[in-house]
Amino acid sequence: MKKVFLFFIILSLALFIGLSLALHSATTASHSSPSPDIIDFKDVFIPHATVVDHVVVIGGDVTIGGEVTDEVVVINGNLTLLSSAKLDKHVFILGGHLTKEADAVIKEGVVNLEATSSNIASIMLAVLLLLLFGFMQLVVTVALLLILPALSWGFRSRCWQLAEICQSAGGKAATLGMLSGLAFVLLVSLLILSVVGLPLAFLVGMSFLIIAIFGASGVCLSIGEWIAGKTGEFDRPAWLQTLYGATVVALTVNIPFIGPLFLGFILLLGVGVVSLSFLKEPNN
Repeated sequence: MKKVFLFFIILSLALFIGLSLALHSATTASHSSPSPDIIDFKDVFIPHATVVDHVVVIGGDVTIGGEVTDEVVVINGNLTLLSSAKLDKHVFILGGHLTKEADAVIKEGVVNLEATSSNIASIMLAVLLLLLFGFMQLVVTVALLLILPALSWGFRSRCWQLAEICQSAGGKAATLGMLSGLAFVLLVSLLILSVVGLPLAFLVGMSFLIIAIFGASGVCLSIGEWIAGKTGEFDRPAWLQTLYGATVVALTVNIPFIGPLFLGFILLLGVGVVSLSFLKEPNN
């Protein structure tokens, strides 16, 4: 996996460098330049008092004793800077290391990513976590915008009851939902301690999630009803008003840091609303 990731980086960087150099050559074709570009796939040596523009070497080591006026890129190779070396721009080293003598000059910094270091593994983990987080956000958004309105369409009268409870006893529902969530965590924690309890823990978890999602449809219908009231659209169907509320919830859920906490609150509130619907008759 590390080799595949490194190959992907090398290929992307090589394509970027190729396009950049092509554009650079096209823009400077009408000007005579005494400083050539060096693009090679083997070891390269630039002696003292030699001036070049770009240096791009893939699969070879580079030794520089002269001056480079633009970027130096070394992929899958090592870079050695002699004391007389002068580099006016950035240095990029991928899959190798830098050896620099005391008087060598690099004006704009070095980016060095060694293939044998833990940097690649860290980058891979960060990329995977970002992709996973983005995927989870997409799944949650689609679920909110599709599943909740569908529940309000299929169980219209029940969702209206849940929305009424959310409006009339929202504080009690939130408290009951928090307590239910705490009881759920404790129960699942006890069940997963034994192998026999794992299937039961899974069933309990799925049941809790289904109840939370169903209750969240009533919560979103309550929010959507408030929005419809503000806009004067009182005759909108339940599923459309639920979509209004689900859209507000989805936008809030995608806010970093706050979003996951808000989603958890909506789900627990949904559990509390469903629980109250079994404990008392909603006001008509």
